[in-house]
Amino acid sequence: MDDEKWGLVLGGGGAKGAYQIGVWKALQELNFPEFSGISGASVGALNSALWVIGNYQTAENIWSNICWADFVSLSHDGKRIATREGLRNIIRQKMDFEAVRNSNISVYASILPSENLHVQYRKLNGKDDSYIENVLLASSSIPAFYGKTEIEGGQYWDGGFSIGGDNVPIFPLYEYENIRNFVTVELSENEKVRIPENCNVIRIRPSHSLGMMLYFDRNAMFSRMQQGYQDAKNLLSVPSPSEQEKAIRKAIHSPKEMEQFLRSSRLLNAPLPVTDAGIFWDDICTVYGYRLQQHKLLLNQRFLDRNGIRRAWWMNSREFFTDLEQFVNYHAKLS
Repeated sequence: MDDEKWGLVLGGGGAKGAYQIGVWKALQELNFPEFSGISGASVGALNSALWVIGNYQTAENIWSNICWADFVSLSHDGKRIATREGLRNIIRQKMDFEAVRNSNISVYASILPSENLHVQYRKLNGKDDSYIENVLLASSSIPAFYGKTEIEGGQYWDGGFSIGGDNVPIFPLYEYENIRNFVTVELSENEKVRIPENCNVIRIRPSHSLGMMLYFDRNAMFSRMQQGYQDAKNLLSVPSPSEQEKAIRKAIHSPKEMEQFLRSSRLLNAPLPVTDAGIFWDDICTVYGYRLQQHKLLLNQRFLDRNGIRRAWWMNSREFFTDLEQFVNYHAKLS
């Protein structure tokens, strides 16, 4: 296991997948570490393949110009509502199969066998064009709507389906690639994610609803990409330690105010002993005997008191600064 390796996991959600392209742009600008593996379900599998190709502009162009007919071609065979021909054409025209096949980034897609509904994870590296195409089609074959996709004689459905599927597939990267640090890009605010033990996971989720999964309006696509970009930037753009120290010293003027601030933070903060010995935490500053720390990987914030007891905790610096601003505004009204 390599503790420095990072994996990217892209959730399913139809037309909402444009959000993940915006996150991609933000991660590029932030110089986030390269991913050793990428996995996805449904539309997340399609975006996973685009991601390992490494051409952001191609992915943005696809999502900027995609329309309803590309994903939904009405079927007349009585077995399904729509066929996959529109998406199949996009894959054949836009997908660089050779780049996927030869990528040094491991890429997986979750698919669901119709015979037993036990999710499978298929690796795309080293596979031929037909196999990659069919796995990508199968991973987004919504039951009843699209029907099944055949792969090597078997019949498969959408890998993110709620019964038996895995819509945010961390498992293949954890189990097969020995990755323990993950970024997940989810397409709903309340996605249920199966997180194995001993993992560090940064979860990028929509700050507000992305709308309907089959709404392919171009303005909606642009809006989703912009939201993904901004949500990722807000979560991962961390102020420097000097900026954080300056903000806390400007807002807090006494030990009493420090106690008031800690009690007003958004998460339930019963004093808890710290058992991690601070291995994964960097000290930002000490104010009135309280230590503000930031997690090296997850970018969480926490305050420890003089006895090393955790008194407050925030999921990210954005939440920390929001609470700090609210605290300052509240005291300004009192005065």
